[in-house]
Amino acid sequence: MSALASCQPLVASARPSLSCERGSNRTLSRSRQTVARTAAVSSLQNTRATRAWAHKRLSSTHGTRCRASADNAVTFTAEELAEDYKHYVSQLKNEETPANDESDAKLPPQDLVAEGKASKPKSKKKPSVQGTVVVTREKGKNGKLVKRLEEVGIKCIELPLIEHAPGKDRHKLGSTLEAKDFDWVIVTSPEGAKVFVEGWQEAGKPDDLKLAVVGGGTAQVIESRSSVPIAFVPSKATGKTMAAELPAKEGERVLYAASAKAGDDIQAGLESRGIQVVRLDTYTTRAVRSVSSDLLQQAAAADVVTFASPSTIKAWIQYGGEKTLDPSGPKAACIGETSASACKKMGIPNVFFPEKPGMKGWVSSVLEALAA
Repeated sequence: MSALASCQPLVASARPSLSCERGSNRTLSRSRQTVARTAAVSSLQNTRATRAWAHKRLSSTHGTRCRASADNAVTFTAEELAEDYKHYVSQLKNEETPANDESDAKLPPQDLVAEGKASKPKSKKKPSVQGTVVVTREKGKNGKLVKRLEEVGIKCIELPLIEHAPGKDRHKLGSTLEAKDFDWVIVTSPEGAKVFVEGWQEAGKPDDLKLAVVGGGTAQVIESRSSVPIAFVPSKATGKTMAAELPAKEGERVLYAASAKAGDDIQAGLESRGIQVVRLDTYTTRAVRSVSSDLLQQAAAADVVTFASPSTIKAWIQYGGEKTLDPSGPKAACIGETSASACKKMGIPNVFFPEKPGMKGWVSSVLEALAA
């Protein structure tokens, strides 16, 4: 008999309940021990099948709880476990695997397991999601979202509701960047990034700026259009998080290149930390001058409408009227918490948004809204 076979018997606990501390991890760990001990006396390979059996054995109910004492637990010697495994395999050969049994359904054919030739089963393709979604960002900026949604079978209606225009402080941006009378520059949106790059070029492309940006889309614009390195990105793409996490010291100066429509979360948050803020409203957002009545009618009958800014929400209500506030109308899927809060303040029901702003979370919120 192998030396492993003579060691102390293995203790098998019952099925771990939700209240058990690290119950599932402990069970998985013991299942690996079970495979090792059983293999020592039966020459079984440490395969997917043996691991599945061990986990099944240790997860089965024996009248005890995870927190039960060792005296109440069930013990098995290595020889008994080996015999139990052989019985388990024979049952698999003689019985059909239930389609909804996740553990058994993943097991490869036993003859291939014995030869060590089994390959991982191919996962089934997820079914397409049905529904129609309205995308409302300014013209030319809906492509990424549309592509992601169409890949999973969602029909999209493009209805640009906003457009950008120069802000009242746009003419000051180049000279302010050239003066370098600040320690940090903050940019918070892709449109703001485009305007910043224009100002940076006007200033002679200074290469010693410390730039902090909010959001992956903003960073992508900066990196693709300039050589300015990004010095800081907050853990969450919100103004409040930027204000809290920016590694600026008390007394330092920050240039905030903002939208005229942006709130004061960044400015107020930084000033509360003793940091001086110079805000320039470099661009503004406004509702488009006209919307196709046919497109608006199609949008009103859609399942979900997407929002990436409070300005877009205002334009949606402006053109859609009271119908936009009807609970039976399209659900709202927002890119982040800021837009979601604006929806709720303006009376739009059925609002969905991700905990972490961004394209991935936005798509997930659209799918969640469609499924609701």
